[in-house]
Amino acid sequence: MRLPRFPVLIVALGVIGSTACSGDDQQAEPEVADRPAAEETADTAADDAADDAQPAEPPGPPEGWDRPDDLVDLTGMEVVEIEVADNVYRTRDFIVDAGTEIVFVNVGSNDHNVKPSIPDAFPIVPDFGKGESATLRIDTPGDYPFYCSIHGAP
Repeated sequence: MRLPRFPVLIVALGVIGSTACSGDDQQAEPEVADRPAAEETADTAADDAADDAQPAEPPGPPEGWDRPDDLVDLTGMEVVEIEVADNVYRTRDFIVDAGTEIVFVNVGSNDHNVKPSIPDAFPIVPDFGKGESATLRIDTPGDYPFYCSIHGAP
């Protein structure tokens, strides 16, 4: 049986200067905010650390799931923005370095959230409305399929 194709976030091994080598064992808790400027997001990243420990093992893809061939390479960036329009992620499949701040920006009319397709792979990003953004940071390299439970589709 083939599983439905969910958008996927691939967290790559750290590169020189990546926070993956910083010795920080914490994973930031997702937060929802009005859309900040990219500079504000980068400046406040250290203030947003949570007490939740990272998974001991990076999650693997679920059985029957295939890694997409058309990943957008966003490695080498400290902060990336992923636009979420009405019922669609504008960048569906992407790869970032461990520790990158991923800012989901709602440019549509509907509320959205970001949930892992693999239970407990990362903290659920709570609902965020039109003009708002939500930030997620994953420090453990791995494959992280995700979806929005509000519009029920990848």
